[in-house]
Amino acid sequence: MPSKDKRSSKSPGIIIISEGVSPVSGGKAEAIGGNDRGAWASRAKVDDLLFILDNAPFGVIVNKGETGDVVYQNPALIRISGYPASEAGDVDSALKALTPDHVDMQAKMEKLRRIEAAGGGIFLDEIKTKDGITKIIEMRTIVLPDKTRVAMFIDVTRREEAEKALREVNIDLEKRVEKRTADLKEINRKLRREIRERRKVEKELEHSREELRLLSEHLQRAREEERLSIAREVHDDLGQLLSVMKIDASFLGQNVPKRLSHLKNQTGSFEKQIDGAIQAVRDICSRLRPSVLMHFGLSAAIEWYLEDLRKRTGITCSSQIDVDVPVEETELSLVLFRIMQETMTNILRHAEAAEVNLSLTVKDDDIVLEIRDNGRGITADQMTKPQSFGIIGIRERVRFWGGTSTFAGIPGEGTTVTISIPLKKRTCLQNRQTVSAAGKKGKKSS
Repeated sequence: MPSKDKRSSKSPGIIIISEGVSPVSGGKAEAIGGNDRGAWASRAKVDDLLFILDNAPFGVIVNKGETGDVVYQNPALIRISGYPASEAGDVDSALKALTPDHVDMQAKMEKLRRIEAAGGGIFLDEIKTKDGITKIIEMRTIVLPDKTRVAMFIDVTRREEAEKALREVNIDLEKRVEKRTADLKEINRKLRREIRERRKVEKELEHSREELRLLSEHLQRAREEERLSIAREVHDDLGQLLSVMKIDASFLGQNVPKRLSHLKNQTGSFEKQIDGAIQAVRDICSRLRPSVLMHFGLSAAIEWYLEDLRKRTGITCSSQIDVDVPVEETELSLVLFRIMQETMTNILRHAEAAEVNLSLTVKDDDIVLEIRDNGRGITADQMTKPQSFGIIGIRERVRFWGGTSTFAGIPGEGTTVTISIPLKKRTCLQNRQTVSAAGKKGKKSS
């Protein structure tokens, strides 16, 4: 620990606290020794106190309040200001030397006086070192009862520069955030506009699709009505004419003389041709609008159709019908029958199948029609091809009734078509009323 005898009058320090003015760097310190030094530190362990202050990481200076003479300054002050005591000069020159050109000296001194008048406090200031470097210091002054002033200095240049850089970064970040926020708001505005436009287009598209569905169902209904009308006309007019021709041919055959046997044979052949024409008329009428469907229901119509298909094509047809649609549900029965017809037509044209299995069941309040064949198996391209009008027609019929349709094919093993339509009468009735209203509107427009 350093002793009193080893301290010389050249003790470092360039901060002077003059009477009435806060300490600033630049003054010349007097030697601390003898009675003056002992008087100032007589109430403390001088050596310990001076050792602590000499090794403190911050600058410390003490001056007499009445004279302003410096009685102590520690080595940390030289590291802060760069001025040794030998170059300090007087108070005015020290203040001038340490104050940067851009700092208002008068305002600075006024602020120091206010702090001291308030009993001391922390003061943030700028100083100019001997090397011309501007530093930021944090100074705290304490005025003792005997007017002695103690000032402590901390070099906070790096801290202030870091805080300044941080503030600049924060400002730049805030500007970026504001810009990014503005960009996002603009993007959101554009997105909302695009979403509104897309929803509008989707709504218009859905409305257009619904109109097309209604139009498709209306055309199907008109087609069925036209088929029924043609079947009735063919049956009534052509069938009646053929019946009359058969009666006349039969009468002629019975009244031809025996000696004209060749005419009698000719008449018999004519009667057979008329019978063939009558059967052809019956077949045409059945295909246009099966009378068995109208009079005996869907189950009987399916059995009749499969038997006729077996006779005409030789394909083995089997069926499992666990439910029947009431005869009064003519529209639903007709839809399921036409779907079956279209499916069988596709099997005959494309599947090259030798066997067909059909089932009609009820599952979870839905009527389920399933048709399987052992043909080539439908492919994904065939199911989605725009020219697959048969499949498209089936899907549209089912969709209109609120049902679902699936087509599954395995190459070389066959195809399965599954149709599911709700049996809720409310749904059926609602759809029928919608179509009827659309049909009436179309007739009025036409």
